[in-house]
Amino acid sequence: MNLLKSKNFKKYMISYLMILIVPFLVSGPVYNKAVSIMREDSIRFTSTNLNSIKDLLEQEFIYIDNNILNLSQKPELRRIINLDNPSEGSSTMYWFFEFFEFLNNNLNFESIHTNDKVYLLLNKNNNKSVFAKRFASFDFNDFYTNYFNYENIDYDQWYEIYFGKYHFRQTLPSQNITVNGKKGEYITLLYTMPVGLGSDFSNKYEGVIAYLFDASELRKMLNNSVAENGGWAYILDENNQIIISTNPELSHQLVKLNVQAEGHTVTKIDGRDMLVVYTKSSYMPWLFVSIFPLYNVTEDLNGFRNISVAILIIALIIGISVSVYLSYKNTKPIHNLLGLFPWQGLNINIYRKNELNQLMETIQGIINDNNYMKNTIVTQYNHLRIIYFEKLLKGELKNQNDLDVARKYLDIEQKGSYYVVMLVRIHSMNQLFNDEISLEQDIYRLALDKTLTDASGSRGYVHILDPNEIAVILVFENNTDYKYHLNNIINEVNHIFMTNFTIMPIISIGNLYDNLLDIHLSMKEATYAADYVMNQNRKDTVIWYQDLDLGSNNAGYYYTNDFETRIITFTKSGNWSELKPLLGNLYLNTISNKNISDQMKSVLLNDLCATLVKLSMELKTDIDMESIENAISTGNLEQYYNVLKAEYKKICTTLSSNKKSRNEKLKKEILEYIQSNFTDPNLCVASLSQKFNLSESYFSQFFKEQTGENFSHYLENLRIKHASSLLLDERLSVDEIARQSGYNNASTFRRAFKRIMFVSPTEYIKLHK
Repeated sequence: MNLLKSKNFKKYMISYLMILIVPFLVSGPVYNKAVSIMREDSIRFTSTNLNSIKDLLEQEFIYIDNNILNLSQKPELRRIINLDNPSEGSSTMYWFFEFFEFLNNNLNFESIHTNDKVYLLLNKNNNKSVFAKRFASFDFNDFYTNYFNYENIDYDQWYEIYFGKYHFRQTLPSQNITVNGKKGEYITLLYTMPVGLGSDFSNKYEGVIAYLFDASELRKMLNNSVAENGGWAYILDENNQIIISTNPELSHQLVKLNVQAEGHTVTKIDGRDMLVVYTKSSYMPWLFVSIFPLYNVTEDLNGFRNISVAILIIALIIGISVSVYLSYKNTKPIHNLLGLFPWQGLNINIYRKNELNQLMETIQGIINDNNYMKNTIVTQYNHLRIIYFEKLLKGELKNQNDLDVARKYLDIEQKGSYYVVMLVRIHSMNQLFNDEISLEQDIYRLALDKTLTDASGSRGYVHILDPNEIAVILVFENNTDYKYHLNNIINEVNHIFMTNFTIMPIISIGNLYDNLLDIHLSMKEATYAADYVMNQNRKDTVIWYQDLDLGSNNAGYYYTNDFETRIITFTKSGNWSELKPLLGNLYLNTISNKNISDQMKSVLLNDLCATLVKLSMELKTDIDMESIENAISTGNLEQYYNVLKAEYKKICTTLSSNKKSRNEKLKKEILEYIQSNFTDPNLCVASLSQKFNLSESYFSQFFKEQTGENFSHYLENLRIKHASSLLLDERLSVDEIARQSGYNNASTFRRAFKRIMFVSPTEYIKLHK
């Protein structure tokens, strides 16, 4: 922990520096007040100029609007609008000439702020007449080509702009326009006739009145608003389009403003703080904006500020030196105490807050995280227990290894030599329920769950199968007194239900097995016994499968698809230790079962033989068919079974030996590849799994089994060992060593190095110098 970054150190520093900042507390507000006054003066001056320009233009627009409205209603104009183009010497020529004289002699379009103006009247209907001051034409194209045209706008574009939509005081930004051979910069206002008709009557448009006024005079007035501060100004229309700007080159630097009337704001443009003053016209949708550097406002105060800062810095240097010494002296004991905690290992930023507060928050955070993880683990643990018991009772756990792993991680002991399933059924599976019966059944099930858990104690594991069935897996050390314990549990359950409820559950018990993997057989037997009693309409509430008089015809066929699948799985994996008890159960439940006919036993052994033949063909292994045929010909089922059992054992032994050899070869190839490529930062479980055509989960499991450690830990040790030798080479930097050791960045390398070596790379270098 760096002492100078300590929050306590800073806390002491702040305390000592409080006296030193008194001059700053005095001079700072004075300077800021002066800056504020100067800025307010600049804002007031600029705002006054902008409002003057705005008021002047509003007056002119009112004046222009009134004149154009009056012109559009003049009978002289109304008379010629619908006339056809006159031919030379025709009588209609007189009316056009009369209107031309009227327009030049009577129309008063004198601009308030400039004498340089242009007005146009263009008729769109039957005649394409154009009237301007001392000019008239009956051909729009000729007019636009020879008398009036915009720079960079052709005739079609111009026609679309003027006549393409309805206009009322539509503003076109300042542009270079040639009028009667004289080029100038103008702002255009467009009015569609009849004025005020609206855009819903586009088929009744009669023409356009255009009023153009000189833009240079308006630019001069805008320049006056920013002349003293060295900025620029512009006017925007309602579409944020620049009507005119004092500096066209800076027109792209528009400031987004959300304005209602007027005001100011500060923004950054090209990295500089700029003061933006704006005002909005209430008559026309124009926004007047003035922008200038904020620095220029306070430039006159910079000299005074520099002298003040120089004096304060001298006093501050002396005061800081004393403060650092005193703060260091007082903070060092706390620093040494906090240095005892492994903050780096916790990956905590201890400089974010006061160290002591951070420590308290960290501990509280660890407690909260621990509680959350605990609750999550409990939830997941309960789900996994349910899945475990479901798989166990369905026979989906195929080998002892799967069983041991599941019990280890779920902390389920189930230590014993014999296992049996007791099935407790509340109602018939096919009984119809309504809401009331369903609620009653829930109460029964909860009571039954608690009763079974208490009665079975440490030897029992209760699992709810569905709303009306509960299975209890019971574990016993011997097969002599298990019925005594089962009867005690049954009596206790019956007593609780007779005392508190009006129904008695049906309890069925399967046979006892000496292998937990065969418990699913006991489950099937218990289910069969319960179904048998209910189908026979018997009144029994406790049924033992072994007591049922099933007869030879009712004995179920033992060699099921599930049973065959387990035989194939164990054989292919060379797992004789799992296959042997499975075949033993087959013998006990079939060959030695007097209730099964010899014909049925022979069929079962033939199925077992057929499975053996299929496996030998698939695995390409030899079997002794002569011994099998001899056993069949003798008719001795015991001999037939023993021959098949010996052949299965032979295949398992061969496969187990081959598997061990293959594993050794694969292990060698993997370790050699890792040794050659551990400096590759992309080396990981995914890339290695793809390289050796294995799944990621199998690769991780295989690597752990063969090497005794996780892949990530093995790779990290290999890289750190390599890095340790490189650190002794003074020519290499830590960053370079990190890259050569397979790490993408030095920070990850440093954390890994300290985790393995218990010292940082820098400390390691010092220790080995």
